Amino acid sequence: MFFSRGKRYCSLVSLIVLLLVAAVSAVFALDYAPDEVLVRFKPGVSERGAAALHASHKWLVTKKIPRARVHRVKLPKGVSVEQAIAAYRRSPLVDYAGPNHIMRLDSMYLPNDEHFEFWQWALYDGGARHDIHAPEAWGAWDQNSGASVTIAVLDTGVWAVHEDLYAPGPNPKVLVGYNTVLNNTETMDYNGHGTLVASIAAAITDNWIGMAGVAWNAKILPVKVMEGEIGYEIDAAEGVYWAADHDAKIINMSLGTYIDEPILEQAIDYAWNTGCLIVCSSGNDDLNAMHYPSAYDHALAVGGTDEQDARWVYDDPWFGDHYGSNYGAWLDVMAPASMILGAYTEEDWLLGLGYYTIASGTSASSPHVSGIAALIWSKNPTWTNEQVFQQIIACCDNLGPAGWDIETGYGRVNAEKALTLQSASPATISEMKNLANGTRVTLTGKVVTCSPGLLTDRIYIEDPDESSGILVYGTVGPPAMVEGSRVDVTGTLGEFDGERALTNAIFSNVQSGLPLDALSIPGRDFGGKQMGLYQMGVDKGRGLNNLGLLVRCSGLVTWTDFTYFYIDDGSNLRDGSGHTGLRVTWNADKPDVGRRAVVTGMSGCFIPDGTSLRVRTLRVRNSADLWPPL
Repeated sequence: MFFSRGKRYCSLVSLIVLLLVAAVSAVFALDYAPDEVLVRFKPGVSERGAAALHASHKWLVTKKIPRARVHRVKLPKGVSVEQAIAAYRRSPLVDYAGPNHIMRLDSMYLPNDEHFEFWQWALYDGGARHDIHAPEAWGAWDQNSGASVTIAVLDTGVWAVHEDLYAPGPNPKVLVGYNTVLNNTETMDYNGHGTLVASIAAAITDNWIGMAGVAWNAKILPVKVMEGEIGYEIDAAEGVYWAADHDAKIINMSLGTYIDEPILEQAIDYAWNTGCLIVCSSGNDDLNAMHYPSAYDHALAVGGTDEQDARWVYDDPWFGDHYGSNYGAWLDVMAPASMILGAYTEEDWLLGLGYYTIASGTSASSPHVSGIAALIWSKNPTWTNEQVFQQIIACCDNLGPAGWDIETGYGRVNAEKALTLQSASPATISEMKNLANGTRVTLTGKVVTCSPGLLTDRIYIEDPDESSGILVYGTVGPPAMVEGSRVDVTGTLGEFDGERALTNAIFSNVQSGLPLDALSIPGRDFGGKQMGLYQMGVDKGRGLNNLGLLVRCSGLVTWTDFTYFYIDDGSNLRDGSGHTGLRVTWNADKPDVGRRAVVTGMSGCFIPDGTSLRVRTLRVRNSADLWPPL
C-alpha cells in the first residue's frame, strides 16, 4: 500500500511479510405474482376462441392488451403458476404463456458525508460506473447494511476514536481487539494503515462528516499483528486464530509476502473451517508471482483497478518507483485501488481533508470486498463462507476476456449485484431444471461425468444417484478434475444449442470419487420428453428427460461422416437428416457401416441451423467410449 502525502507517494506498509487471505441455501422471494399468468395468443386467434380456452380452465381474465394479443389471467387457490403455464402451453392457440414478473425501482442511496461526492469515486463515480455500485446496494438493502457482522482487520491497529469510527456508549463501532506482537489488548494505530483499511470497509456513514464506508454498521475488530511496516508470520497466524475464535465473520489482511508460509496457511485453513471469510490483497509489485496469503486456497484474493476499470499500475514521476496490482492464476476478483479516500491518524493540511488521506494500492482494494461480504452476510445471515465467496465472484463485472482471466480474475466486484442477484441451492439437478433460465444456482456434491478438455467448452455433471445431469458450458480456467470427481458448482441457468446448461460457472470444493456407471437407454427413449415447465427433451422423445446423463446405447452403424455417425438398435429413429438411428458425434476413426457398436457418452441434443428441432445426439468423450475398440 502506498499513500499520497503531498509531494510523493510513499510506502506505508511494505507488504513484505504477510498478505491477504481470503445454493444458495435460501431462494430469494418470488420474482413474479404467485397467482397470475400472462398468455399471448397466436395471430388470428379469435376472442371467442381465447375465451373458450380460458373458460375450459375456469380461470378469470382481468386485463387484455389487444394490440399485443396478451391476456392477464387470475388463478384460483390451489392452482400454481407452473400448472397454469403448462396447461396453456399445451394449446395450439397459445404463442406464449409465462409468469407475471415483478418489476422494482432501481433505487440508490447517496449518503451525506462531506467527502463522499468528490473523493469516493470507488463507491460511486457518477459517470462511467467503474465503481463498486455501492449506492444501489444500499438502496436495494437498507442504510443499516452490515449490521451484526464483524470484520477483523489484521493490520497495524485501528485508531478507535477517529470521528468516522467512534461510536460511544454500549454499542461501539470498534470492538476490543488484541495485539499479537505485545500479547495484550493495546490496538492503537501509530502507523495509519490499519485505520485506513478499517474505514474503507466500515466507516460510520451518513453523519455529515468525513467519508462513507461500504458496510455502514459492521463492527470492526482490530487485531494488531504489525507495529510498523513489517511483521512476522507467527504474529499474523496468531491473529488469524484469535479473530476466528472471537466471532469475526470476515478477516481482512491487506499485507503479504512472496514466501509460502505454512504456519500462516494452517491458521487460514482453521479460520475458513470455523466459517470465516478471509479477504486478502494481491500485492503492489506488478508481478505475476505467488503472493501469500492471497494465493492460498482459502483466501479471497483481491487485485486493484484504476478509474478506467483497468488493472491498477502506477509510475512515480518524482522518484521513478513502479507499482502495480499483482496478478496470477490465484487471483479471484478486483476492486478499486487508485486514489482511495480513507481515515488516517494524521491531519491532511495540503488537501484540507482533516484526519483523512488519499491512498493507492491493493491494501485499499481488499476492504472494499470485505465490506461487500458484510453486506451480503447481513442480508443472508444463514449463508456459509463458501456461499458468500461464490456470490462475490458470481456478481463481478467482467473486465477482460469473458469469464476469468489472469490479470483481472472474475472482474471488478459489484455490490449491487451481490445484494440483488437471485440465487437458489436446489438439492438435485432435477429440481434445478424446474427453475427459470437466468436463475443463479449453487449445486453441491455433484459428480463429473465429462471432465474439461474432452468435449470443446463442455463439462457434464450429474447427481450421484444418476437421476439427472446437465451441461456446464463455456467455463474459463476450470480446476483440475477427472471423471468421478465430486464438485460444487455455481452458475446461471440457461440453454446452449438446445440443452439446458449452467453458464458462467465456477467450480469449487473438488474432491476425489469413483466414476459412475453409464445408464443403458434404448434409442427410442434417448433424450426423453419435456418434463415440467423448463426441462426440454428432444422432439418426439419419450420417457424421462435424460439429457446431460452419462448413457450407453448399442446398435448397427447405418451411416458415417467426418464428424458423426448413426447407430440404430431397431427403434428406427428419424431426425430429419435422412439417416436412420441415433446421431453419435465423434471426430476420430469410426466403426464401419453395418457393424454393431456399443457407444457410451453424454446424452445431448442440438438444434440444426434454420430449424427449432432438438435432435438427439450422443457425444463420445474419448476412444474408450467405443466398443469393440477400433
